[in-house]
Amino acid sequence: MTLVRLIAASYWFVVMPLLLGMAWNKVKKESKPMIATTFTEGYLIWFAFFFVGVHVKQGPKAWMFFVALLSVACLVILNKTLVERIKARLEELKNFRRNGILFTSLAMSAFSVLFVMPSLKDDVLENGDFLFYTIPANIFGLSLGAIVHRVAAFGLLLFFFATYRSISFVLYKEEKKRLVFFAVAVLYYAVMTIGDVPLQVAVFQNVWNPTTLFFSCFLPLSLTFGVKLCLQKKAAVKDKREILCDLMLLLCSFAAAQLVMDFGAGLCLVLFLLGIVMA
Repeated sequence: MTLVRLIAASYWFVVMPLLLGMAWNKVKKESKPMIATTFTEGYLIWFAFFFVGVHVKQGPKAWMFFVALLSVACLVILNKTLVERIKARLEELKNFRRNGILFTSLAMSAFSVLFVMPSLKDDVLENGDFLFYTIPANIFGLSLGAIVHRVAAFGLLLFFFATYRSISFVLYKEEKKRLVFFAVAVLYYAVMTIGDVPLQVAVFQNVWNPTTLFFSCFLPLSLTFGVKLCLQKKAAVKDKREILCDLMLLLCSFAAAQLVMDFGAGLCLVLFLLGIVMA
C-alpha cells in the first residue's frame, strides 16, 4: 500500500512538472524540445504556481482540486499532440546513445535515493514547515520522511540534472563542450558526498533542502537567464515570443527562489544582472 502511495506521489514531483513543461513547449511553439529543458522549465512553472498558492493559504483538498484542474488545462493545451509527443519520446528512448544522459541521470538519482545517506545538518524533517512537501504528504497519506527521502529526492535530483543540461545548451553550441560542462558539474557535486560539506553543495545527500535547491539550481539558472538574454540581443533575435517566454520563465524562477529562501528573488536578480554583464 505504501509503495502505491509513493508511486501516486510521484505525480506531484515528476509528472506534474513534466506535463507543465510539455504544455509550455506548446505555448511557446517549440518544434524540437529537449526533455531536460522541458523538465527544468516545467519545474520552474510548478514552483511558481505553488508560490502563489501558498499565499492563498489553501489546504490539501483545495490543492488536490487545483492539481486536477491544472492537469486538465495542460491536456487541453496539448490536445491531440499529447499522444503523438509521448510516442515520439518513447521512440527516441530506444536510442541509448542519444539518451545516455537521461538514463545516467535516472540511474544516479535512483542510486542516490536508495544508498546515499542524508546529511545530519538537514533540518527539513525537524521543521516540517515547507508546504511543498507537507501538502503532498497529507494528500497521499504518507509521512514527511517518506515524501522527502523517496519521492521528492528522486524528482528534484532529476530537476538538478535537467538544470545543468539546460544550462549547457545556453553556454555552448558544440555538443562535446556541453557534455564536458555537464560532466564536470555533476562530478563536482558527486564528489561532495564523500566529505562533511555545507548544505549548499550537498545535492546527492539533501537535494530537497531549500538551501541546497537555491544554491545548486536557482542561482545558476538566474545567471544563465542573464547570459541568454544578452546573447539574444547580440544575435539580433527578432522573435518577440521567444524573448517574452524567457522573461516569463525568469519571473517563475524568481518566484521559485523566493519560495525556498527569504530574499531569494533578490539574490537571483543580482545573478541575473551579473549574467548580462558577463555576456
